[in-house]
Amino acid sequence: MRFLILVAGLFALTSVAQPYKINCKATKQQIGTHWLVNASLKGTLERGRSVVTLQNFSGGLAIYHDEDFSEPWAKSYINQKSLENDEYYHPVKYKNHYRFELDFEKTENFEAERVQFLLPKAFESNRGTRAYFILNRVNGTFGGTVQLTCQITAE
Repeated sequence: MRFLILVAGLFALTSVAQPYKINCKATKQQIGTHWLVNASLKGTLERGRSVVTLQNFSGGLAIYHDEDFSEPWAKSYINQKSLENDEYYHPVKYKNHYRFELDFEKTENFEAERVQFLLPKAFESNRGTRAYFILNRVNGTFGGTVQLTCQITAE
């Protein structure tokens, strides 16, 4: 009897968590009238009942100003092992999205108050999905929303 309960419990745990590969990017995404942004994020996404975890993910962010689109005005990277979504996120605009607070590396030309990654809760595997980077006070002046196109595939 104990064995059956143990097997049923293990089956329930493994059936909840579904791993996915995620690959998101935006190329020359226009923000306002004078800015272009390139952004990327890729890694593994594990979705449980209430918690979603980004694992072994990396990405980049480059912001260009129209005076010189050849060199980035600000540039940074992220490389992290694990990050859970904010369970207490109560959105005003992006309802039914998971929110992750990303910590991009501070560099000599990049410092952000906050970068958020928003992923729809109702994403489907093997279909293009829109996600967003919300940039807050990059280098004390720049902010905006970058729309990413994500490919999410079941592992």
